Amino acid sequence: MKKILICAFAAVALCACGKSHEGEAAGENHEAPEHGHQHEGSEIIVEPEVAARFGLKTDTVTAGEFATTLRASGTVAASGEADGVVSAPTAGIVRFVAGMNPGKNVSHGTTVATIDARGMSGGDSNAAARAALEAAETEYERIEALYKQQLATVGERNAALAAYRAAKAAYSPSASTGAAVSPIAGTLTSLTVREGQYVNAGDIIATVAAQGNLTLRIDIPQRSYADAATFTDAVVDFSYLPNPVTVSSLGGKRLGATPMPAGGSSAYIPVYFSVPRGSGIIPGSAFTAYLLGAPRQGVVTVPVSALSEQQGRYFVYERLDEEGFVKVPVTTGASDGRRIEILSGVHPGMNIVTEGVTTVRLAENSGNIPEGHTHNH
Repeated sequence: MKKILICAFAAVALCACGKSHEGEAAGENHEAPEHGHQHEGSEIIVEPEVAARFGLKTDTVTAGEFATTLRASGTVAASGEADGVVSAPTAGIVRFVAGMNPGKNVSHGTTVATIDARGMSGGDSNAAARAALEAAETEYERIEALYKQQLATVGERNAALAAYRAAKAAYSPSASTGAAVSPIAGTLTSLTVREGQYVNAGDIIATVAAQGNLTLRIDIPQRSYADAATFTDAVVDFSYLPNPVTVSSLGGKRLGATPMPAGGSSAYIPVYFSVPRGSGIIPGSAFTAYLLGAPRQGVVTVPVSALSEQQGRYFVYERLDEEGFVKVPVTTGASDGRRIEILSGVHPGMNIVTEGVTTVRLAENSGNIPEGHTHNH
């Protein structure tokens, strides 16, 4: 693989330098023709077969609609209804229901596991609570009958009633079944304990992800509050997704109005969007957002991939003919994460490199001849 890459790059270098040999021998002038804009440097040569090998692509620049943008940061907000946990109703040994594995869809109230307290040291605490409840209930009924016959005092009746209520509160009918159920409809995402493991009452034994929507929270500075209502869509860029995407393309939408923080307690205000689950977005993750506002007409833009940054300056490469290119300095404006506005240096009708910029840049660098060096050998 290393040998192939070296040969390929050498081919680019050979193409860039080889054209200069021919021009010098024939006395040709390779200065770029006038296009009404500034070129920087001499013509760069990339042979067509090399361009095809490295995926070099070009496109014609046009002016069109481009939305007002605001770059901001965001997070995938977690809500109380978004996820749930399955908790042990009592202490004991976990026995999972057959087929309960991560990825399993469950409904609200589905039994995920049972907790068996039998045979444990100290016995089944809930069974003991049930026995205490039955005894307290029997005693209360006995005292109540005597009280009605005026054979028991008010204090005795109240004491029996209090004991009965305390025993009733200590006993959990649901815990007596040992069933650990899902609190929401969704998909099991993890089992936090193993089959046969001992758990205490209230321990989490599984997690469930809801099948509803996710909420994207994007924080914008207060100075942009007046424009907040115009941001009806956003380009979101996650580190784990291959390309930036718009919220609308995910089937999402802008949520309600954005409130101004009370008393200006925060330097930022939130803008909320909702997207369906299943789009590859991970709850709790962070992302970069480009909020899209009111559209502007007649804006010249190029793909972000068309730019070449060199020592803090930006350039694009214009295609002059089948194998000739020239570097053009540009001034950039707003970006939506996919395309970037060009304020100067590029005009509609120019044919520029949109993919494979590195190939042209490599050919450019290989053609730079140090001062004092000639091709006369």
